[in-house]
Amino acid sequence: MDVRIVENKMELFKSRKFIVLFSIVLTAILFGLSRIFPQLGDVHIILLPVLSLILGPFAILGFALMEFIYLMISHPESILLNLLIVFIFFISNFTIWKLWYSFMNKNGLESPNFPGLYNLIKLFIIFSLYSIMIFIFFDFFSEEVINYEFKFDFISTIFSFFIVIISTYIINYFEIPMYIPRIQFKQFLPKKIYPIFLILFFTIGLLQTFFLDFNYGILMLVITVFLIIYLLKPYDGDIFKIKHNTVPNVFSKVNISIVLIILIISSISVIMDYILGLGYSESYLNIARTTLFLFIIISIPLVFYLYYLEKNVTEPLNKLSEVITEGITTIEDHSKHGERLEKIKVNNEIRVLIDSLRDMEYDVVKHVQNLRKVTSEKERYETELKLASDIQNSMVPKDFEEFHDEFSENRDKFELWGIMKAARQVGGDFYDYFQIDEDNIGFVIGDVSGKGISAALIMVKAMTLIQDYTKQYNDLSKAFYKTNNDLYEENVDDHFVTCWLGKINMKSNELSFVNAGHNSPLIKLNNNDFEYVNIKSELVLAAMKDMDYKTHVIPFKKGDTIFLYTDGVTEANEGYKEFYGQERLKNIINKHKNDNVNDIIDAIEEDIKEFCNYEEQFDDTTMFIIRAK
Repeated sequence: MDVRIVENKMELFKSRKFIVLFSIVLTAILFGLSRIFPQLGDVHIILLPVLSLILGPFAILGFALMEFIYLMISHPESILLNLLIVFIFFISNFTIWKLWYSFMNKNGLESPNFPGLYNLIKLFIIFSLYSIMIFIFFDFFSEEVINYEFKFDFISTIFSFFIVIISTYIINYFEIPMYIPRIQFKQFLPKKIYPIFLILFFTIGLLQTFFLDFNYGILMLVITVFLIIYLLKPYDGDIFKIKHNTVPNVFSKVNISIVLIILIISSISVIMDYILGLGYSESYLNIARTTLFLFIIISIPLVFYLYYLEKNVTEPLNKLSEVITEGITTIEDHSKHGERLEKIKVNNEIRVLIDSLRDMEYDVVKHVQNLRKVTSEKERYETELKLASDIQNSMVPKDFEEFHDEFSENRDKFELWGIMKAARQVGGDFYDYFQIDEDNIGFVIGDVSGKGISAALIMVKAMTLIQDYTKQYNDLSKAFYKTNNDLYEENVDDHFVTCWLGKINMKSNELSFVNAGHNSPLIKLNNNDFEYVNIKSELVLAAMKDMDYKTHVIPFKKGDTIFLYTDGVTEANEGYKEFYGQERLKNIINKHKNDNVNDIIDAIEEDIKEFCNYEEQFDDTTMFIIRAK
């Protein structure tokens, strides 16, 4: 069967109209069975408390309607008495439902369920009060007045008690909705008055039933008034937070097993009585004897043993579960948990578990706090790195097309392009280009040893020094000499810088350059292919003080192009299997030698990614190209 169909059927039990109709149909069926099988007696009266407790006042209303029809068919001569009897049944069974939600609510408002001995005792007390109530009313209306007998006595109460346990277990197991209170009656008397009314009612009832023969109408009227006033008492608690459909636990399963055993043995006893020919009355008495005997012999010792287990095992574990489901994030939360756990009074292995749990909670809280601290530091560090990366990227010029706009006499003299991609947030690679004077354009590429923040700081310092000294000294070797000494003086982390610095004189069409341990650039002259500049490089910057560097000069005319790069290009690899290499770089650049400068760098970048199988780069990658126009 489709689960949605079952769920829709279950939802019907939340409809008041359906509950009334359901109880009418069920009561009619029970009346029919009583007619067909007279031995059953008034079985509908036994099942009425079950309907009352589970389906509430609207089920009682449906029963009352059918009961009135039944009485009018059986005893049409007395309408008032029939109405009075129906009223008695309604008010007494409504009391069962009312008592459940307003009596002994140690665990708060909850629908009928029996996860422990407490609720089982509560149900037994309610049914005992119900039995007394029925005796009080029907003792007043004696058989001489009513002219017929209701077969309802203590054994009927016991059977109703057992049937409620079975029915509630089944309903909770299949999660069938129970009818729970939806409104609060207005409180028109002080709250403490209501228990007094209930006590007076049962006190008078007990006196009448067991000690005195009070058959006075005024006394019954007082009892009824007391009961009605109590039934109008508002619920003690929030009816919108009533717990219901508790999944049956081991205690519930044991209870239902006991009840079923008792009922099965009692039924066998009845069958045996019929076989022996003892008759209905004797069988009925035998049921009572068997039921009470089994209840005393089997149920009571086992229930108290279960109660012991509940107090020492189940209840502590439930409280422990309730506490640990609440989240803890601070030491203060852990202390509050500890206070609540200390209230669990138990001296067995569960105490060891609780103590171990507290120690574990403390370790977890400390770990979480440390983790948060580390995470916070990491986030702060990443934020600072992101800021440093943005600052570093902003220092590397990218105004390739607009670089010459402010120098009209040099406009369209050459084109250039470059990229710098750090392996981490910040790196040690750099390139730069700048106007030295009206005739000279300077450009540089460099690579600081190491990675990260320290390399980035050296990179910034090197860029600044090189640009300043290049503009200050006409000889590039002099600029490198001064830069090297400055970097060496404050080189606390033993960094060194490979660097290639060039200068193009746009009047003389000459390229001057100096190389401090950097990769040989690729240069294309006179419309030929790109070739490596085979001039030996000199010592890297910041490695030794007072180093002399040599300036080289070569022609650089229209169409000539020079390509600079760092070792992150030629040493690119996939899992250290094979380096990208100088030869592959030379081949790819010659393949695109006549393309625009930006297209040349894009082609090289894509070829490197393809060679490395598009894996994450392990080193900073920087390229720069400049072409005379």
